[in-house]
Amino acid sequence: MGQAFITMSGQDFTPSACTIIYQDLDYDSGRAMDGSMMRNKLATKVSLNLEWNTISVQEMSRILKAIKPTFFPVTYFSPEEGKFITSEFYVAEKSVPIYSYINGEMRYNSGFSFSLVER
Repeated sequence: MGQAFITMSGQDFTPSACTIIYQDLDYDSGRAMDGSMMRNKLATKVSLNLEWNTISVQEMSRILKAIKPTFFPVTYFSPEEGKFITSEFYVAEKSVPIYSYINGEMRYNSGFSFSLVER
């Protein structure tokens, strides 16, 4: 079996979409009196924006449990490295779109998404 699209807390997942964002963290940066930018780059961190279009109750539960720890390992394909890498991430906010509850069955709306932020 091949490499999973993304692995969080040791579990494999296949989201409908993934966007990778590289965020530069600066300190003591700003514009000089002549308007030129002064920048002290501290680090570059990765954010992974993941989205599921359709998701079962069981899969939603599995995802939420995988991203529950304060920090957890994530393996993903890094375009910068050109290979799969593992790093520690966290999730600050999760929003679960409940669509309906009919005849004792929960249904989730499309568009469940969250962002993983590199530690």
